[in-house]
Amino acid sequence: MFQYSASPARTNMAPKIVLVTGCSTGIGLSAAILLANDKNKRFKVYATMRNLEKKGALEEQGKNVLGDTLIIKAMDVCSDDSVNAVVEELLADHQKIDVVSKSFSLSVFRGLRSSSSVNTLVLSHGN
Repeated sequence: MFQYSASPARTNMAPKIVLVTGCSTGIGLSAAILLANDKNKRFKVYATMRNLEKKGALEEQGKNVLGDTLIIKAMDVCSDDSVNAVVEELLADHQKIDVVSKSFSLSVFRGLRSSSSVNTLVLSHGN
């Protein structure tokens, strides 16, 4: 099980902005729930999935943090327009994205990696 540990000073800072893909099931769902439920609220998680009709498990498991540290968004990782829209929204709201956890086998974040506005840690979960 992944555990994130930070120094006490870290808990007083703004939360890390985390973009997680593939959150309807599997690793994406688990990662989003784990980070969003952090007791020190170190992360604001944007959990994405292609089809919002499949968000039931995410809403149920994240019901205590939904709208606070867990935000659900539609994003199709096979569509540059869809990915760009979500990334642009997060950058407009937060001026940064700290972590991208992508739960898919295609890499569509090529523009994100070259952006000077984004300092990211990209975690890939190959399918």
